[in-house]
Amino acid sequence: MPRLIGQPRYVTCVCECGVRTVLRIADLLYGRSLSCGCLKRDKLRGKMSRRATFQEWAAMWRARRRGTARVCDRWCSFVNFVDDMGLRPQGLKLARIYEAGAFEPENCRWISSGKS
Repeated sequence: MPRLIGQPRYVTCVCECGVRTVLRIADLLYGRSLSCGCLKRDKLRGKMSRRATFQEWAAMWRARRRGTARVCDRWCSFVNFVDDMGLRPQGLKLARIYEAGAFEPENCRWISSGKS
């Protein structure tokens, strides 16, 4: 099929996730297209999960400032908090197992948002 000069050429591709998509050949050659869009969606989900986890971490520190909770020294660092607890699962919140205890790895878990 003849093509006009300057018109982009397209090719049908199958992404690693199994989705068929039509992409410009130039986008593939120059690395501008790496997936059907699934990588971008996965990145966004990860970003939102980190944001939600950070909000839980910040809430823990607000409780400490109000004088209603203690926080272990290790969790002064958000990175250490994530290393110990992982990213917040969707629909869950951070809670202490023993309310009188400190926020620390041995005394915290993720629970359903409906419980306290």
